[in-house]
Amino acid sequence: MKTLLARLVWGRRARTALAAARADLATTPLDVVVAGAHRVPLGRPAPRTLRGFARALRAVLEAEGEPRPCLPRALALLREARRRGVEPTLVLGVARAPDASRPVVAHAWLEAGGAPFLEVPTTRAAYTPVATFPPGPA
Repeated sequence: MKTLLARLVWGRRARTALAAARADLATTPLDVVVAGAHRVPLGRPAPRTLRGFARALRAVLEAEGEPRPCLPRALALLREARRRGVEPTLVLGVARAPDASRPVVAHAWLEAGGAPFLEVPTTRAAYTPVATFPPGPA
């Protein structure tokens, strides 16, 4: 029910944010994309709103059948979080793959206060960070 509500409320914004993230990834270096996701303070941070937006992103990506959605999802969520007054850090990490067909798997996620932000709490323990992109100047 929460996912359906999130899709209804945030679906269009989630699709637009994912399209912008994918377009930026196709044409711009990642550090420039992250630096361009400027913070626009709107008062108090709104974590409930961000949870709804994150659910909508997940639902859109599942509906699209995106095979590796973590980086576009993280960038879209990064922009929305900064727009809502939250300053997460983008983290890229790797882990050993459970099967021999791929030696490693990669993942992109956001962290705030040293913990995964709108992500499974065990993400940091499951992956070794290889790059971080902290919040830039406001």
